[in-house]
Amino acid sequence: MLVLVFAVCTIGNAQAERQDISVLYVGYNPEKPIPENLESSRVTGGMAPERFKKEYGSRWSAFKNLLETYFIKVTAVDPRDYKEEMSEQHDVTVFDQAPNPIKERTIHNDPETGKFVSMEPAKYVSDHFNSASIFIGHTASVIGSSLGSKLDWYCLCLDRHVHHIKTEHEVFGEPFKTSITLKSQPTPKEVLESYDGSNASKNILMWEVDKEGYMDGNGFRVGMVARGWNFEDSPNSEIISGGVSSKQKTAVALGQHGNFFLWGFAGSPDYMTEEAKIIFANAIVYKNKHKNDKIIVRKYNERIATKEYIDEMLFYTTKPSFDSYVKIIKGSNESSLKQKEKFKKKKEAGEKLNRIEEMILNSKPKAIPDREDYIKKYIGRNSWSSITGLDTLVIRKF
Repeated sequence: MLVLVFAVCTIGNAQAERQDISVLYVGYNPEKPIPENLESSRVTGGMAPERFKKEYGSRWSAFKNLLETYFIKVTAVDPRDYKEEMSEQHDVTVFDQAPNPIKERTIHNDPETGKFVSMEPAKYVSDHFNSASIFIGHTASVIGSSLGSKLDWYCLCLDRHVHHIKTEHEVFGEPFKTSITLKSQPTPKEVLESYDGSNASKNILMWEVDKEGYMDGNGFRVGMVARGWNFEDSPNSEIISGGVSSKQKTAVALGQHGNFFLWGFAGSPDYMTEEAKIIFANAIVYKNKHKNDKIIVRKYNERIATKEYIDEMLFYTTKPSFDSYVKIIKGSNESSLKQKEKFKKKKEAGEKLNRIEEMILNSKPKAIPDREDYIKKYIGRNSWSSITGLDTLVIRKF
């Protein structure tokens, strides 16, 4: 396939001078012990525990070196030592890891039946936190969910390429100049098979952010996308791009809500492309420029019903949606079977398996549903099904 390469923005012969912006980086300090619970994605961002340990000493210095290249004042702090007032003393905070919670998650159950009623997410910063911040990957939802941020945890499944990108956005042009190399690549099947992707072209332009991604299968840290449903229907909210993930084209990979900017990609500067390093620096400048933006409309229910949500539910009533689901389940079972064989041999060789490997080894293949079970799964749980039943034609007219 012929690969077309486009460049937008002028390639600068000389970088702009370092910006007079104070930046606080929050990430694990290699001089401190490796954190416990490496099975938790809140700690590792989805990175395989073995690789997390291997790269524990390098991520801190990689970010510190990059930031010091573009900004005059840079401070780095371990999340276990972070205090909210530190952000107040800097122009922009880069959260590569979440700090210790100031309030643990609270589950509310019915006192009589014991059934789940509601859940309050853990708090990592206070309700009045309004410092300009960059969220890297999973930290967006971990920190932002208790604040009503739209940068929610739609899926920890973002790989390494941008698509549906607003190349005219100023983060791609100032103050640090670079090129944005866009290549025509096959449209991800997740886009083509989603409720809003039926009219998408077979090839779309993409930009490479990280030189490696978790889909390469080497335990790389995983990026995160937020829900794009009515994302821009309130002030101080904008989508800059989507990205290659297991979600549709409207899932947000780069964007901002109030004082928070989502850099959904997970690679450290050691893995960023040269273009991405510069754009990341521009994103910090841009966030500083908009540091007085506040969250005006807060979203506390990640799955709140919007028009896009309803459109997606209706898509589940179609046969193409069911066929795609079955295909995904079969592919997942085949992949799981290969992993089980690998871990079985590893265990037979006397090697110790971690918790996730043991879980995969003991897992059973996912059942392939019939279409009625599929519709029950996605439509039966919604309130309108009590009126329409599971008749797909009636549901679409409802």
